[in-house]
Amino acid sequence: MPYRNYNKNKDKFPWLAQVVVNGKQKRKQFASKQAALKWEVEEKARLLAQEQESQIPMVCLHDWATAYLDFAKGRFSEKTYEEKRFAFREFFRSTTAQDDIRCLSANDVRLFLEKESVQRSGNAANKQRKNLRAAWQWGIKFLGLPKDNPFDSVQRFAETRNERTVPTIEDFWRVYAVAETFQDRLMLLFCLHTGARRDEVFRLRWKDIDFTGRKICLYTKKN
Repeated sequence: MPYRNYNKNKDKFPWLAQVVVNGKQKRKQFASKQAALKWEVEEKARLLAQEQESQIPMVCLHDWATAYLDFAKGRFSEKTYEEKRFAFREFFRSTTAQDDIRCLSANDVRLFLEKESVQRSGNAANKQRKNLRAAWQWGIKFLGLPKDNPFDSVQRFAETRNERTVPTIEDFWRVYAVAETFQDRLMLLFCLHTGARRDEVFRLRWKDIDFTGRKICLYTKKN
């Protein structure tokens, strides 16, 4: 809070402003109380931001990407991991990997994603945004990255969605009729009656099948 200036410049600058942040003190003289108050508010905000920035560790973009991909490799499926790796590879085509991560701005992200949407598609840009945003959120938690996620600043792009074709039961029996081996027909019937995905079928073990209870347990990477 500004107070009266009793120094030798009190006639010219009757008000003295003071800001203290983490034991560091700054003072400045002003001709009016309003100007002193304004300076205190702005200077305190500036010093706090400076203090917060100094606490963020020096992490280059490449180190962030490497750490996150190491985490993702043991946590997600191979397909998801490759999708995340591809997102970083494309991102580094427009960004220097050795740059300090604090230098990455929302505008840098916007330019990259807009380029992706034009050269590839809005769907592709949204997929890149999703993966890189998740990587930044992970970095906030484990690497001390700035809490303002630059990938949040860019809105999702318009997407063109094509309806997925679902085979009819008549289509199924036509395929079944031309299956060449008993094993192929057995696999087709298994998929028909369980609705299992291909990867779920191939990951099945004998312990997942309960012949007595007539049950099958299907597992994914997520559950």
